[in-house]
Amino acid sequence: HEYFRRIRCKWVAEKVASGSFPDDESLLRPMMENICYKNAKGMNGKSVIDLFNRYRVIDYIRDYYEALHTTGRQYIVDDISLYIEARQPSMA
Repeated sequence: HEYFRRIRCKWVAEKVASGSFPDDESLLRPMMENICYKNAKGMNGKSVIDLFNRYRVIDYIRDYYEALHTTGRQYIVDDISLYIEARQPSMA
């Protein structure tokens, strides 16, 4: 499962870089969400899409893909969660 996820992430990134896939968030987001975050967090697809839109998670994944794709599934889920938490308004 982990090996397949890494291959799939790399393949998608290569397709975007080569122009074979459009660099379009609305098309790439569902693929990225389903790779790990939705299942790991027990969320439905709509909730993840809303969350990722609100905090621009796809931009983060795109910007840090080179580092993220070399890590494990749980690290990525935890890292995205920390990224989102850091951007949430404080309750002070």
